[in-house]
This record gives sequence, structure tokens and C-alpha cells, in this order.
Amino acid sequence: MSTLDLNTEDRFPSIGTLDIETSGFDGGSEHLIAVGVGYYKADGGDAEVAVHTQKDFDGDEAKLIRTTYEWLNERNPDALTTYGGEGFDFEFLDDKQTALGVSDGPDLACRSNHIDLFEPRKSLADKRNNKWPSLEESLKSYEIPEYETTWRNAKLDNTMFGEELAPEYVAALEDGDTNTLDALETIVHEYTETDIEGNIALYEHDVGREYMPTYAR
Repeated sequence: MSTLDLNTEDRFPSIGTLDIETSGFDGGSEHLIAVGVGYYKADGGDAEVAVHTQKDFDGDEAKLIRTTYEWLNERNPDALTTYGGEGFDFEFLDDKQTALGVSDGPDLACRSNHIDLFEPRKSLADKRNNKWPSLEESLKSYEIPEYETTWRNAKLDNTMFGEELAPEYVAALEDGDTNTLDALETIVHEYTETDIEGNIALYEHDVGREYMPTYAR
């Protein structure tokens, strides 16, 4: 089981969320391909979702991170939710900014109230000697279906994204291959947007509310 009952104090009226897509784990040497962000107010309606990519900024990863943080700061959510943000996303982003020599980047205000939905699930899995649940497995525990992004007639996952899609994306950007880049952009947006909606849906169910991703309606 990957359900989680969060404490009452973790039930916020508005949340932001963030998810990154990369070529690997090391922010100092690997490429940041995209950052997805979302904002949701728990008074009904759909979440606001955006995906910022290297293509948007001609490969400038510092501008990509700055724009992402500014997007969330403008909306000023009460809390930030991620799935694995503590151990990966923010570590990668911090290391990336250090490697780029960024010293004047904006702070992400909602990061001070960060709820990583993966960490308690990881701890519970360790106690039970189980494997760590993926976001998709956690969503399935609430009967929220998985969305499958396909690329080259196969289900796209994080390994395939990092080892195959990301290098092709970077090469297309560097070579000015707009046809390949535009096709990959479509895949990157689809893959990232559904993770963002998944983060929001998982948090809302964890605090006893309901939100169904648009892809599952």
C-alpha cells in the first residue's frame, strides 16, 4: 500500500509542485532538460500546469531555473509538494546552479514549506523490506490510473528518458535540428505535465481531499 494520511497541519489551501527531467543524477555534469511546475487551490477547478524546457531559453539552464522559481513565487502557494524532491530534484537544481556559477538566483519561497510525498513512503517501505514505490504505484493505491507516455513504440520511463531521449534532445538543440527538437518537445511536455498532475492528485488524496488528473477524467 502507498496511501498516506498526512497530518491536519499539512492540509493547505493552495499548493505548488515541481518536477525535473534530466539526462542523469549529477547536477554538476548532467543536463537539465525540463522543469514542470503546477499550482492548485483546493476550492475546485483544474490545476495550473506549465513546463519550461531548454529549448525555451536556447539551452540556458540558469534562465530555465530562474523562470521556474519565479513562476511559483508569483503564485505564492502555501506549500510545495514533490515526489522525491528532497533527495533528487532540489539537490540537482542546487548543484546545477553552483556548477553554472549562479550566485544571484531567486529563492524559491515555498521551498521553506516543502512536503516530499516520497520520503514517508520510502521510510515505510524500508521498515517493511519492500521496494520503494514509484509515483505511479502510489497513485494506483488511490485507484488513479497511470498515464503512459510512449516514445519509439515503447513506454517512456526515467531511465529511457535520461539515457536515450535527453542526449538526442541536447544534440538536436545544439545542431539546430528544429524538426527533431519540436517532436521531442511534445514528448517532454506530455511526460512532465502528467507527473505534475500526479503530484497534485497524490497530495490531495493524502490529505483526504480529491483531485483527479485531467488525463484520467
